[in-house]
Amino acid sequence: MSLFKSTGWYTLGNLFSRSLGFILLPFYSNLISTEDFGRYALLMSAYAVFSAVYQGGLFPGLSKFYLETEDQGKRKKIFTSCFFAVLAISLAITLAATLFRNSFSFLLLGSQDYANLVLLVAWMLFIDTIYFTALHLLKTKEESKQVIYYTSLSAIFNLILNLFFVFYMKRGIEGIFLAQLFSGSVIVIIMAGLLKENLGFNSKSPVLKSILVFSLPLLIAGILSTFVDVADRFILDYFLDKKSVGIYSFSYRIAMIMNIFVISFRTAWTPYSLRLIRTEKNYGIVFGHSFTRLIALSLLIFLAVSLFIGDLFDFHIAGGTLFNAEYAPGIVIIPYILLGYAFSGLISFYSVYPYQSGKSYHFLVSDLSAFLVNVLLNFIFIPKYGIPGAAVATMISFLAGFVYLYVVSKPVKVVYQVKELLTLLLYAAAFFLLGRLANNFWMNLVLVIGYTIVIQRSLNLMKLKAA
Repeated sequence: MSLFKSTGWYTLGNLFSRSLGFILLPFYSNLISTEDFGRYALLMSAYAVFSAVYQGGLFPGLSKFYLETEDQGKRKKIFTSCFFAVLAISLAITLAATLFRNSFSFLLLGSQDYANLVLLVAWMLFIDTIYFTALHLLKTKEESKQVIYYTSLSAIFNLILNLFFVFYMKRGIEGIFLAQLFSGSVIVIIMAGLLKENLGFNSKSPVLKSILVFSLPLLIAGILSTFVDVADRFILDYFLDKKSVGIYSFSYRIAMIMNIFVISFRTAWTPYSLRLIRTEKNYGIVFGHSFTRLIALSLLIFLAVSLFIGDLFDFHIAGGTLFNAEYAPGIVIIPYILLGYAFSGLISFYSVYPYQSGKSYHFLVSDLSAFLVNVLLNFIFIPKYGIPGAAVATMISFLAGFVYLYVVSKPVKVVYQVKELLTLLLYAAAFFLLGRLANNFWMNLVLVIGYTIVIQRSLNLMKLKAA
């Protein structure tokens, strides 16, 4: 399956599952206060950091070593070793979090009153890690339709349970966590057959030590990368309050539509690019075309979301607004977060060299650079500019990580389509400025359609050159 066909499948699946989550945002905004949503955001930020710890950095190592052999017996041994290593790490941390839930509650939210939420998050992490490990195997095997099936199924369960716990039972943020815990448990049970098929319970792999050595820098890099994404919530809470965290996190969640595409691209790109380098002599031309398409689609998403988000907040339904007006001040951050995630997509593109060369420490340096820039700028910008300052800091930190990987990835040949790239960038900048100045729905619609035509012409020109 081609790169962008795989990316397309993953994007459709992620869009479906995330769109179900997006349906919940109006309910959240009208049923959960900004302050409570801030608490939810802080707990989910901790969830994100610990998720990287639970996985032990082993997922990229699993992909690398799994794809380096065609022997199915060896592949089963590699997956078995990684799975039980992840399971042991996850169980140990979950039991520790259960035991010290009062302390975690005070540390994260300034009170022991939320220990029950910490307990839910800890067991969510355990269940979700099993699910993510099985899902990562399918991604490594490039079984995109299977990935879409399971992620869509999980999203449907999560939506139904959210409506039950949050909308019907009025359980607030506790209901969100209960829905995720139960939906995750159901999907793990459904995937039990897949796990049994790919696990060899009597097999030990001597390659586990090599995987662990390769993965250690990735574990640290994963934690740092996650901190780049979530550290601003804790710094906002420190300088401002949980209401500000809630407003910021709500709009951040809307901007994550860009991350849906980036995750889909990354999922397809890693195995595709590694295979292409091994098998295709002129891979640089294909890489260049892939880069242009990545830029084109990222800019299209940036334009569409940035120009239409104000209309969503102004949209009236059943005598009220789609989103609670209390969350409206966060709209200003959305373009910055979209650009930040676009840079994250470029980081994914240039991740080929560290994987291909086995020099995984480059991920560590890249993420450490982004982390240091993020923390420094957040401490400078948030006291002066509030939540827009946090968004700008996040955008610049992703840019820093991208620049580092771009510089060290010179050994990987990429034939850039310079003219097409400049055309795409200039039109995107011009259309964005025009849309902001006009501030009109129909004008914005014309601009987005116009940019789609620009993309099509640029890609057609690229194909003609390649012919």
